Amino acid sequence: MSAILLEATPQSSLYQRIYYLSSLPSEDVTARHVLGLQNVLDKKYSATCGTCRLESRAAMTSSRNVVCYYGSWGHYREGPAAYSLDDIPVDKCTHLVYAFATLDARDFVAKQHDRWLDEDLNNYRKFVQLKARNPSLKVLLALGGWNDSQGPKYSQLVSDPGRRRRFVSQVVQLLLNYGFDGLDLDSRKRSLKISKVGSSRASVGFTAWLRDLRSAFNPHGLLLTAAVSAGKGTIDGGYDVPQVASLLDMINLMAYDFHGSWEGRVAHHAPLYADPGQSPELCADFAVNYWIQKGAPPHKLILGVPAYGRSWTLAGSASSPGAAAAGAGPEGQFTRESGNLSFFECCLAEKEGWTKRRTRAGPYLTKGNQWVGYDDVQSVVEKAQYARSKGLGGVMVWDVTTDDFKNLGGEGKSPLVTAMYRTLHGF
Repeated sequence: MSAILLEATPQSSLYQRIYYLSSLPSEDVTARHVLGLQNVLDKKYSATCGTCRLESRAAMTSSRNVVCYYGSWGHYREGPAAYSLDDIPVDKCTHLVYAFATLDARDFVAKQHDRWLDEDLNNYRKFVQLKARNPSLKVLLALGGWNDSQGPKYSQLVSDPGRRRRFVSQVVQLLLNYGFDGLDLDSRKRSLKISKVGSSRASVGFTAWLRDLRSAFNPHGLLLTAAVSAGKGTIDGGYDVPQVASLLDMINLMAYDFHGSWEGRVAHHAPLYADPGQSPELCADFAVNYWIQKGAPPHKLILGVPAYGRSWTLAGSASSPGAAAAGAGPEGQFTRESGNLSFFECCLAEKEGWTKRRTRAGPYLTKGNQWVGYDDVQSVVEKAQYARSKGLGGVMVWDVTTDDFKNLGGEGKSPLVTAMYRTLHGF
């Protein structure tokens, strides 16, 4: 079993023996008795040893993981778009990821991005307490994000052994203090550059940083995951895939934003398969196969699905994929970002009479000179079925706050996450 990293021997530490045994099938009672830990392991594969929380990472080999990112800024949206922790479909997620903590550019330690929300309103602890509604749930803290990834600070961190040690020590204490089950490394640009070993000081440092984190996390049973690029150029120049895969528990593949209003023609931004005339490399299927070809175990890959669409203003009367665009679509009523509409805003647009069409790449909506490509329940089901057929570790959503959590479209609350869960679990 791939989760068994250590072979238990009479000389193994208590942690090594517990971790080894927690990877065994529950029916393998003989092996568990031989090492004298029957009573410890019968408590749902978890144990407490002194101050260390020891939890099995064997669940990472599941093909039914539903990883749900929570964008904490959803708290500030107005009206029916305001998102509370109670809106998270906890029973449909296997992992919840709180986005984001950030990196202090002076001290090079992890810090709260929004102290008022995260600490004063106790959002970190309330987030962790969601496990009371789903005891098997894992909750992680994500570090980074698009804005935090700008500038040189991450390269400065990973290239300095002293800074790395300080960061690792501090982040372990932060995670344990709040009760998080692990850390997700989330770079939306290439400041967290994981290049081939030897190609740059920063890339070597990043690999060392991952090793430092892995070594420090193991005694506490903490998970280490990362959100990674789906673009071929970034994969080639930015990741030593075998090294990364060996050190991470899950690899969350950001299979979206292949296209956007920065381009002069409209296209679905998260196609499972590319439309005719589009680059065959700019789709989820290519990215999945390429990561596997480069050395990623399929069971560690989590296929990312967006709960938002990318929008354009058309340049002329043509509206099929590939039509010329004049620029980004206007900001949404609630999300207020040009070129981007939440899934629930897409649901409202459809109810307001926008025309819906579907191609091999997925659904899109048009009205007048406006165009938006997005994922709906049908395309999410297709992606979850694809993940199962490829033996992937599951699917993830970015992010739950833009799913239709108020049932504005009439398909139930949080229909995208629900579709993921039901498809992976055979409902």
